[in-house]
Amino acid sequence: MSHDLRRAQRDSRAFLVSAAKYLHRHGTPAHRLEDTLVVCAKGLGQRLQVLATPTAVELAFGGRRQRSYLIRADAGEAELGRLVALDAVIAEVGSGRLDPVAGKLKLRRVAAAPPVYGGAAVIAAFGLASAGAARFFGGNLAEVLLSLGLGLGLGVLSRFANARAGLGRVLTPLAAFLAALVSLLAARWITGVHEQVTILSALIVLVPGLSLTLAMTELATRHLVSGTARLAGSLTVFVTMAFGVAVARAIVEVLPLGPTHEVAPWLVEALPAWTRSFALVLAPIGFCVLFQARRADIPAIAITGIFAAELARFAASIVGPELGAFTGAFAVALAANGYAAWRRLPAAVILLPCLLLLVPGAIGFQSVTSFMANDALGGIEAAFRMVLVAVSLVAGVLVANTVVLPHLRRPATEHRAA
Repeated sequence: MSHDLRRAQRDSRAFLVSAAKYLHRHGTPAHRLEDTLVVCAKGLGQRLQVLATPTAVELAFGGRRQRSYLIRADAGEAELGRLVALDAVIAEVGSGRLDPVAGKLKLRRVAAAPPVYGGAAVIAAFGLASAGAARFFGGNLAEVLLSLGLGLGLGVLSRFANARAGLGRVLTPLAAFLAALVSLLAARWITGVHEQVTILSALIVLVPGLSLTLAMTELATRHLVSGTARLAGSLTVFVTMAFGVAVARAIVEVLPLGPTHEVAPWLVEALPAWTRSFALVLAPIGFCVLFQARRADIPAIAITGIFAAELARFAASIVGPELGAFTGAFAVALAANGYAAWRRLPAAVILLPCLLLLVPGAIGFQSVTSFMANDALGGIEAAFRMVLVAVSLVAGVLVANTVVLPHLRRPATEHRAA
């Protein structure tokens, strides 16, 4: 083997290792990460096998005599804008339009670029998502305002925890404790405020409903190691959140009862129907900020999310929540694949933020809290409903991927939603 050929192979492997590291760091699901790297390696003339999990990626180059690389790191949160840029670089290198060495440098620049939205916008998105969730759960104006304040506070706490590894590990139970403590005290002191609504609404961003759905998708696509690990991680988050709520409830129960305060009737009356539509418009925008989506993709995400959520609600009123979730996920995946084929982008740009409007995170949280309250029957029922809804979402995405029209299919270097 000539020196130039060995150098080209070494450069190609170095690029693929860097691509795996950055895709994993910025929240790419295991099935998409593996497919993307294998297709790119084929374009570079490399034989590659990939094993991705939420905590590590292993790459094995070659046939009988393999050279392996292990990347050990915790998977980061999905950043859609950065993933679009990474995907474009990988596609360029895989198609031969960009040299692997230049591609590796370009990957570094993309990973080092500042996020699309700063800390203030992310904090505001926390509050926006919590306020919208309170309206979806049937909350009144007082509960919406309280959820807005709690969401903003948890957004500040999340930004503070990201800079400190020790605090980041206990962010979920700490956030659940603080949200539950404030909500329980407000429910005891203010007539017309219900802690169930405000607790769930405040924690809606931290509830791992999307992670649970991704775990079911990976299991359905036979990525068993990653799916099992992600599923165990989701259940652990549910349990730690329930623990934080239980501690807050125990503290409030021993506090002396204070006087109950009446508030203006318009604060605790049921909100008009048009406010739900208003919240449905604002919620996808908040999720776009949390996922760091590009501004150019926000209109498509918002339109798809609104349509899918309303379609799922309409179908659920006729055929039940499971088929309603299936219908919504089917519509989201079709739109994601169509938009991805049109704009040459990863389908996750539309799929992830829109699917977040449908995931069963609230049901899973209710299941665990029911178990903590010694309501085993209610907990089992909610857990079963959570699994059914998650499976329905996965089935909708997988079925949509099989019916994409041939002229909408993307090149081999890009992949569909699942």
